[in-house]
Amino acid sequence: MIIDGNFDTLNINGSFDMRDSTGTPVFNVSRNQYMSGKVFLSSPSTGSEYLGEINHDKNYDEFVMYEDDSEILRIRQTSALGIPKYDVTSPFGDFSTKFSLIKRSLVITDGAKEVLSFNGNPTNYQLDIDDNCNIFYVMCIAYGITTLLNIE
Repeated sequence: MIIDGNFDTLNINGSFDMRDSTGTPVFNVSRNQYMSGKVFLSSPSTGSEYLGEINHDKNYDEFVMYEDDSEILRIRQTSALGIPKYDVTSPFGDFSTKFSLIKRSLVITDGAKEVLSFNGNPTNYQLDIDDNCNIFYVMCIAYGITTLLNIE
């Protein structure tokens, strides 16, 4: 599945939808102004809903995602020499990331299989997601990483 859009929609400021090439909504993010560290992620097409939470620590930042009361994803951002590194913990796969700030690219793999590639610039990006994976869950991983990138 290819998704084109504007990089600004990937930040955590407000609500937005992402649509596939046919215009069908596949990903929705919303925030409640009274719970600034929480994001609500949903898939209009499948009815899946997750709660995301941003945690800050002096040594790292984390994005944690829950389904009901169970943790289903944890992304920890650490920095070595100013270059962000992401450790992904998930019961649904062996996910790892390759991120290039200079190239503005992100690749997410599940084991040896590439499940998402992101290339773009601040005004134009493209997500290429493997049709044989849980597209919504992989988009949640990509959103968690962009959320951590946008922490000020």
